[in-house]
Amino acid sequence: MTLNKKLLASAVGLAVLSAASAASAQVFIGEEGSRVYARELVKPVNLNDANDDIGFELGYNFSPSEVRYGRLECSNVEFNSTATLAVSGTNSNEIELGAINGINSSALFFSITGASTITPSTPTSEVQILADSTLRLLNNDDVACSFSIYDQPSQAQAGGTAGRIFTTGSDVVISTASVFSFTTSPGRATADVESTPQPFLFFLGSDEDEVIGEVDFGLSDDTVLDNNGVVITSLATVFNFATSRLVVTPAVTLPSSHRLRNGFDSNDVFSNVAAPNIALSALGSTGVFADIEYVVPDNNNQAIPANTFQVSIAAQRANAAWVVPATIGPQPLGVINRNGTELQAPLAQIPAGWLSRIVLTNSGTQQRDYRLTLTPATGGSASEASSTFTGPVSQTGTIAAGGTVVVSVSDLFPAANFTGPLRGTIRATVDGPSSEVEGLYQIVNPASGSISNHVLARPAQNELLD
Repeated sequence: MTLNKKLLASAVGLAVLSAASAASAQVFIGEEGSRVYARELVKPVNLNDANDDIGFELGYNFSPSEVRYGRLECSNVEFNSTATLAVSGTNSNEIELGAINGINSSALFFSITGASTITPSTPTSEVQILADSTLRLLNNDDVACSFSIYDQPSQAQAGGTAGRIFTTGSDVVISTASVFSFTTSPGRATADVESTPQPFLFFLGSDEDEVIGEVDFGLSDDTVLDNNGVVITSLATVFNFATSRLVVTPAVTLPSSHRLRNGFDSNDVFSNVAAPNIALSALGSTGVFADIEYVVPDNNNQAIPANTFQVSIAAQRANAAWVVPATIGPQPLGVINRNGTELQAPLAQIPAGWLSRIVLTNSGTQQRDYRLTLTPATGGSASEASSTFTGPVSQTGTIAAGGTVVVSVSDLFPAANFTGPLRGTIRATVDGPSSEVEGLYQIVNPASGSISNHVLARPAQNELLD
């Protein structure tokens, strides 16, 4: 008996392969795993992969000369005209496959004929069929395949349940995954209020630079293939490292003499104070692992600002075979805080006939600068009106060593500049250690002598992270 080994497509698929196991030549429907291709490949794409063949067991015992009709059906791929079928197993001569129909579609169908003599001890259901084809992957959705046997050729062509006498059920044989992973380890650096000759020139311990966070832009945990079935071992395959950039976004512009740099190589200095960025090629050849430091000069005379940093990748593709996001991220990078004192009156008011005051004390041996900032209150419900304030929302001053200052809220934030209720949050920021600075919010009715005192809250403890 002659065996006709015509195409029967192959839905593409292997299990997620490691580089060492990538030589495996097929995957069977019903077995765990899928062959994983790069999500960043431009789709549709031809998978020129010798290892994307798909196999299945016949699953049906034929009688002598019995004729049935098989259908191999897959989602999100097309089988091309090079597809062939191969039959294997000790009883492979017990069946004969007919010509394949459905080329350049997602489903192939063909006749299956039992031999004139069937050997009972070698069940035909155990015959293995391998479909080999250059598959066209249409999109990034999973490729799920099934093999079914039908009574009639028209039923095999149509698919579905009518006339179906056997099916493997649907199984994912190809999937996609991103080639990259972008993660950060956010940190916290503390600008020291006790640095000299003025606060916040250096970090704790008079350090001139501090790590604010780590960045890891590398290969994902998945073993991902290109369309030729080659394991991608470098992000430079997909990304143009010369034109792609790592961008750090600060909440405020850095002082002109301050810089960010890669702590693993002091020559890798970010290029722009307002929007610090650096080419990926300066940080690595296949990926990026960077320890981002905030650097101040030896003779620094500019205070380190409190800040929250984020980091992103401004990405460019290596060539036209790939598509990458224009921006990857942002991810949190870290913060710079100041170990000064922050105090807050969550709701300060200026009702008619009352006096409203902020009191700040300094028990230390040197004078301290302070700033009082108003945030007008917005209405939290329909019955609560919102406030706006048109004047300066920040006022500065000093507290003498061992001294106390009493500040009238109505002097700082005059009622004439309010629209809406005369109320809001007042935040006091003092350039002194929290162990030496305390604050009080007081409201007094001079006519009745009523007094209400509230210790200012400490919304941020400004401690180093463990």
